[in-house]
Amino acid sequence: MVRESPMQFSFTAGEFSPLLDGHINLASYPNSLSKLENMIILKQGAVTRRGGSKFISEVKYSNKKTTLVPFDFGGSGGVFQIELGDKYIRFIKDNEYVMSGGSIYEVVSPYASDDLIDDDGLKKFQTLQVGDVVYIAHGEYAPRALVRFSANNWTLSEVSFNDGAYLPENLTTTTLSLSATTGSVTVTASSVNGINSDNGFISTDVGRLIRWRDGANNWTWLKITAFISSTQVTADIKGDNPSSSAADTRWRLSIWSETTGYPRVISLIQDRIFLGWSLTYSDRWALTITGGYTGDELRFSPSDKDGLVTADASISGTLKSKEVNEICWANQDDKGLIVGTSGADWLISSTSSSAVLTPDSVKVNQISSTGSAYMQSLTAEVNTLFIQRSRRRLFDVVYNFNIDRLKPEDRSLFFGHLTSSGIVDITLQKEPLNTIWVICSDGSLFGITYYPDHKIYGAHRHILGGKDVKVKAISVAPDKNYDSDQLTVIVERTINGYTVQYLEYLTQTFDGTLDKKYAFHVDSGIVYDGVSTNTVSGLDHLEGETVKLLIDGKSHPDLVVSGGSVTLLNSKEGSYINVGLACPWYIKTQRVEAGSRDGVSQGKNKKIQGVIVRLLNSLGLSFSPDGIDYTPLDFEQAQSYNEDISLYTGDTPLTTGGFHYDTDGYIYVGDEGVFPITILAIMPQVITSDRG
Repeated sequence: MVRESPMQFSFTAGEFSPLLDGHINLASYPNSLSKLENMIILKQGAVTRRGGSKFISEVKYSNKKTTLVPFDFGGSGGVFQIELGDKYIRFIKDNEYVMSGGSIYEVVSPYASDDLIDDDGLKKFQTLQVGDVVYIAHGEYAPRALVRFSANNWTLSEVSFNDGAYLPENLTTTTLSLSATTGSVTVTASSVNGINSDNGFISTDVGRLIRWRDGANNWTWLKITAFISSTQVTADIKGDNPSSSAADTRWRLSIWSETTGYPRVISLIQDRIFLGWSLTYSDRWALTITGGYTGDELRFSPSDKDGLVTADASISGTLKSKEVNEICWANQDDKGLIVGTSGADWLISSTSSSAVLTPDSVKVNQISSTGSAYMQSLTAEVNTLFIQRSRRRLFDVVYNFNIDRLKPEDRSLFFGHLTSSGIVDITLQKEPLNTIWVICSDGSLFGITYYPDHKIYGAHRHILGGKDVKVKAISVAPDKNYDSDQLTVIVERTINGYTVQYLEYLTQTFDGTLDKKYAFHVDSGIVYDGVSTNTVSGLDHLEGETVKLLIDGKSHPDLVVSGGSVTLLNSKEGSYINVGLACPWYIKTQRVEAGSRDGVSQGKNKKIQGVIVRLLNSLGLSFSPDGIDYTPLDFEQAQSYNEDISLYTGDTPLTTGGFHYDTDGYIYVGDEGVFPITILAIMPQVITSDRG
């Protein structure tokens, strides 16, 4: 028999997939865990209990799909969460709905709930904020611009396309002629060839643009206003008046229209807006002219009227490959614009040393064949992260020095079990910790502590308290003090027998700098802060639910909400009270590896003689040998809920925890109370028997 005392002093690898259970030779294996719930991995290696979620409000329609978009103009006066629901838009500022005239302020939108979210939970649109404007790209609708003028003054309007973007110039013998050279004209085609797959004009071409060159080699552009026949439409001349109206073969039709579909991918690079995809041309893209965007229009002029292509002219193209791959996302990188499609990933960049994109210097190269889902990518540190086509893998585009180019790397390799139902959204929280938040089709939520320079990509799952809980939407924006980032969620729950959707936000982790009464470790909770009282109201959203309480830093027995309130026991009173649903934290280590006389201890009979845990500013800790029966540490437990116990820092006493001989040697720790905990290390003492 061998007695050893191994120490797990870091948890940065996070929760590992069961597929890695036998891979103890991995460098990150000693820093991993079998389960990590409601704990966040700190970049220094410790794990700390996540903050609870505070209740904001029920969404407008709990029975319909609803989602969130962040808005950050800079400074506390310009930070909002935008709630998009069935035909409406609402705005949340400082964790309250923006009001106008005593009512919740709303903007009417054209998007029904099924237009916003598909049946798997994926957004069917992408957004881009530029200053006070949020552009919305939705393939079934013309682009919209949501413009802020003040907190309760927003407009949503259709964005016009100005002079493009266009398909390549006509190569057929079909000519277009105009009935006049000014104003509203009739455009007549000599045949249907080259128009809408040789079908000619159709009624949905109304609103589509035509670029046309006259006999003097001057270009103008027109907007179709009425359909006449397959060879005739009425159009307004929007560009310079042509010198003649005679028939000419040099013309182009716009990419986007009701006929061909609208862009559903949007991004920004070098003061140009990128738009990609249409129903008919799913691999086609275009960049506006430099600075060519306002809250009213997007300008795509490919040349001056005399055909001169300037450096700031629009740029467009097709991502050509063996098969047609749909454009799914685009993201700016210091190398250029990375574009993900359903079958490959591309880089749109400049051939010039200045790296400025111009029509004469643009190049498009495929960088991988990974393929993507239709989901907006994000920038974390300097890297682009995107979701692979199956939605089960998260890729990180990094520069690979060995091959001297960008290359996607699979960041979900070690935690693929968390993505099995399919990722539906990702977002980044930068402060106080780089955390990539992920939700999946089954409503699960997990985070990834992300520090690529230190090779930290540890995953931690988060199960919000309550019944039948599913996280439906996530969004990050600075908090109201602008000193940290806040994760806002839409949570579906069963409350008092009803299915509801609540807006909530995750509070920050407790760092020990404040009194422990400010530690918030309940979900869908509220805070009472006022004169001493024995009754807490404002809990209508938790009617009939059992809740936990922290009263002036002391624990209290659970209570049931009735009539939207709870009354403390035995005339107990408090002035600072946290109330909400339980959100237990939980850790299951990997199989302990302490070695043996003839190699590893894996698969050998062993017993954990005892465990010591190193803590920082902590209370509430229980051990279990099997993950079922937990034994609390007596040294820190309150004898009465009136007892005020200080947070503990240091090593716990050695506890045997009811462990017995087995071949695994798992250690389970957790707690369902209301106190903070930070675990710095776990130190078991293990006896391992040699094989017979």
